[in-house]
Amino acid sequence: MESNGLKSMDAASPALFESLLKNDLHVRVRVTGKSMSPFLRGGEIVHIKRVHPGTLKRGDLVLFRNEDRLLLLHRVIDWKRGTNGRITFQTLGDRLFRPDDPVPGDRLLGKVSRIEKRGPGHRIRMMNLEDPGWVFLSRVLAFIHLVKSISYGFLVKPS
Repeated sequence: MESNGLKSMDAASPALFESLLKNDLHVRVRVTGKSMSPFLRGGEIVHIKRVHPGTLKRGDLVLFRNEDRLLLLHRVIDWKRGTNGRITFQTLGDRLFRPDDPVPGDRLLGKVSRIEKRGPGHRIRMMNLEDPGWVFLSRVLAFIHLVKSISYGFLVKPS
C-alpha cells in the first residue's frame, strides 16, 4: 500500500489492526507512502489509538478502511453528522488535491496520537499530536486543504 501511506501489508492486516484497536491496544506502524508529504515523508512511526468518531476534529490524522477495505492514513478536513446521528468524515492526504470518498464513522480504525521521527545522528524525536501546538497546526493544515479541495472543484462545501 505504498501510495496510501502505510508499509505494505497482507490481506489480513486490516482485520488484525481493527482487532487490536477494538481491544484498546495502541498500534505502531511505519509510514512509507508519500500521500501525507511533507508532514509525513516516509520512515516515521505513527502511534495509532482507538477513538470514538464523535471525538475527532478537523486536522486529526486517522487510519481508516476505504471502500476496497484498504487501509489509509489521511487528515480529517471536514465531517458531518447525518439526520440518523451517524458521522461521516471527509479526508485528504496532505500532498493530494482530490479528497477521499466520504468515510463513514464505522470504517474509522483509529487516530494518530504520536509520531516518531528520526533526526540527525539517528536521534528519535517524538511528536505528541495531542499537544495544543500540534492540534492548532493540524487544524490550520486541515483548513488549507479544505479550501484547496473546494477551489479545485473536488469538494462542494454544504451551506
